[in-house]
Amino acid sequence: LKPRRAASSMALHCRPSLLRVGLLHVLLLAFSVAKLSADAEDGNGKSTSAIDINVDLESYLGEKHPVVEPMSPRSLTSALSGKCVGPSVVFFSTGMVAKEVSQLKDFGEVAEELDGLACFKAMSCRRWQDECANYNVNRAPAILFFPTWRQGPAYQYFGKMEHRPIAAEVMKHITSRESTFGLSMDNLDNFFKDTLRPIKVILISSRKSTPLIFQALSQDTDLWPNMAFGFGVQSDKALAEHFKVKAVPWVGAQCGKDEASREIYPEGKATFRSLRNWLMRLVFGNDAVFQGCLAQALLDAEAPAEEVYEVPDLEEEEEGGDLEVPYQKLAVGAAGCPPGAEIKTVKECEDAINALGLDPEPRWVSTYPGLPQGCSFRDAISVKSPERMHFNSAQSGTGRNDLRPICKVVTKPSKATEDTEGKDTATPSQSTPTIASTPASPSTPSTPKKSSSATKAGKVPELSKHTHRELFGKDGFCLIYLRQGRITHEESQMLEVLMIKFGAQLLEQGTKLRVAWMDVSIEQRLGRTFAMKSLPSAVILNPHKRPRFAAVKHKVTEAGESLPAREGDIAQLISRVLAGEARFATVRGLLPSMWAERSPASSTETFPTIPSTGRDPNKEKPPPKKKQKLPGYRKLQYGAEGCSAGMEIKTVEECEKAIRSLGIDPEPRWVANYPMLPAGCSVREGSDDNSPERMHYNAAEQGKGRKDLAPICKRDPSRPAESASAPAEEVPPAPPAALFPELAGRTHRELFGTEGYCLVYLKEGKITKKEAKMLTQLEKQLAPQVKAHDMRLSWAWMNVHVERKLASVFDMEVFPSAVVIDPHDKPPRFTPLVHEESEGEPLPADEEGLMLLVNMLLSGDTEFRPLPPSRLTVWADGTTTV
Repeated sequence: LKPRRAASSMALHCRPSLLRVGLLHVLLLAFSVAKLSADAEDGNGKSTSAIDINVDLESYLGEKHPVVEPMSPRSLTSALSGKCVGPSVVFFSTGMVAKEVSQLKDFGEVAEELDGLACFKAMSCRRWQDECANYNVNRAPAILFFPTWRQGPAYQYFGKMEHRPIAAEVMKHITSRESTFGLSMDNLDNFFKDTLRPIKVILISSRKSTPLIFQALSQDTDLWPNMAFGFGVQSDKALAEHFKVKAVPWVGAQCGKDEASREIYPEGKATFRSLRNWLMRLVFGNDAVFQGCLAQALLDAEAPAEEVYEVPDLEEEEEGGDLEVPYQKLAVGAAGCPPGAEIKTVKECEDAINALGLDPEPRWVSTYPGLPQGCSFRDAISVKSPERMHFNSAQSGTGRNDLRPICKVVTKPSKATEDTEGKDTATPSQSTPTIASTPASPSTPSTPKKSSSATKAGKVPELSKHTHRELFGKDGFCLIYLRQGRITHEESQMLEVLMIKFGAQLLEQGTKLRVAWMDVSIEQRLGRTFAMKSLPSAVILNPHKRPRFAAVKHKVTEAGESLPAREGDIAQLISRVLAGEARFATVRGLLPSMWAERSPASSTETFPTIPSTGRDPNKEKPPPKKKQKLPGYRKLQYGAEGCSAGMEIKTVEECEKAIRSLGIDPEPRWVANYPMLPAGCSVREGSDDNSPERMHYNAAEQGKGRKDLAPICKRDPSRPAESASAPAEEVPPAPPAALFPELAGRTHRELFGTEGYCLVYLKEGKITKKEAKMLTQLEKQLAPQVKAHDMRLSWAWMNVHVERKLASVFDMEVFPSAVVIDPHDKPPRFTPLVHEESEGEPLPADEEGLMLLVNMLLSGDTEFRPLPPSRLTVWADGTTTV
């Protein structure tokens, strides 16, 4: 019995230890569960690292980030060739979401923030291994960028897989031409004063600079023609109280100063897509509350004082015989009127339609780029489309198959007009059409007069073996109008109208587009390459490096036959190319070997004029010398801002005539609206390959003098200095300016100024002409954006081999590079350019990198580093500052 008791006692002693072991196991298990639960949610209840190890990529994105679209190989190929307004960004996943949830989370947040500005995709490399290998993705997770065709080839992103660096990389590919207005109580009246864009969109935010989403809205082509965008800060208490802001961000829209019409964006997360849809509904939706605002703004606009027109009384003159009406209807589908024939007011549009014996009611008055520009008329109305008269004040328009543009009738000027060349008059030159005031010969009222000969066509050059180098240039595109035989005057005029309409957009985007025509019966090899379905046709050719072209889309009849290309079809082709939506095909063969052999005289002289006498003009005797008359115009000093009051030249035609009267060739011409050039007419005599334009016509209300431009003005006979003895050219041309300002001891005070920043392009050695041109264009392109932020930003370049002490602070790994210096802070500071990398190596700075640096500065996303003050006080040329 004793041994049995001992065993029993031992068992009793063992039981508590087993219980302790079991309890410890339970506690450990509970602790691990609690830890997993803690990892599964953060303080906001959002999922973090605890993800089901078996969850697939599609399920995760569908639940957490539906903006990111999961892709298969076929759908990815289709998506990359589709229409995306910005770059396509693809996240190549390992397929094991639990291991990359933090990267996916940051990528998804960027996608939600920039939805509508770029397209975000994802693909599982675990499921589609071969496809990832095809894209050279050797290690996942990885991000690949597929920019639009005009922004470069696809590349892999090697930066940090975090929210801000990814967003900054996407921002590089989003064109930033924002035109927001910085709001304060002092300038609020100026913001509301713009009646051309009567709808005012206001953002009040806690941020100090304009958010990227609001910048993108201000440049949206469907919004900015009707809307002005203003940005204010919450810290401006008076401004916040004026708009009754209770919480930020606050977005409101109203018609001009009318506070009763104010619409406020509903509470909730504001994304680019949601804000854009909200604004589009206010203008074009079923309950478009601002449609009447647009119509009233146009009706309130009065015609300019110099545009006085008379509509003949048809009833009074009916008995006197046939009457030529000074208005005409163009063909259905035309995009608008030729230059000089536009109807610019609602009142004249109504009178013109009445003069043609048509009923203008009901009327449609608004701003919409999908209709012909200016005045147009619909012949066949319906219940759904009852409007007859249409007046569209958009800066550009598109032809539509139910509308005919209504235009003024244009005629050639009389012989008396030619005799006034060089005099102080505003009469257009010989090649310029004028408004018909009296009938010259009986004609059908609604039929335009045709040119009697193709030799009287306009200035569009012919593309041939002898002209292609000049037309193609070193960069840019060429719009080629394809036809059989020589171009007509009407076709040439149509192409000139198109180039004028797209001039501002081309200048804003920095895109070069030249125009030419080609006879496919002569240039047969190149014509076969384009494979036209019908003639006339058109293509846009990129002739550089790897030549490729985009063709116009011909309309097709019910029988399946392609119709000839019209003005509206060519306008759509240009729009698609500028928007990055055109599909380009490769040119088969080499361009230099495709041209037809012919003599230079048959192609270089685009539009020869045949003398009426039939004699050889070279054998005619020289005309007798006439007494030289003083031109009615004068050239001001280079760098002057513009003409004095009353002496301005107000039309492109008169500008060309004035320059010719001074003995200067106006070609090539530059015509646009840009506030950084002299207002009105000016000329550059010392042109070169980088700046070939001579004549400049700036339609901006205010301008700014530039060292290489001399304003051209009317001559004031009342001033003694402008008497008949005064020479035509009063001031000699200014010497050529330096390529670009250099940061050195002798220039740093002027460049730094008393406030603001200085962007410095860092170079090993001297700057090249190409780099100077790139910096000059960037400075001009970003100037309105910098001004809208009320910021001063000067631009310069620096030779790091000369200013070694200052360059050593920046410690750049590769050149060229760039920094932004704030020399006025205490201590001074700088922020460097973030270089792209290729296989782990930094790449030299380029145009896109510089643009990103400026955008980050304006948005407040830059990180500044301290700069020793001594580096800005002693310079290599011996200059010192205290």
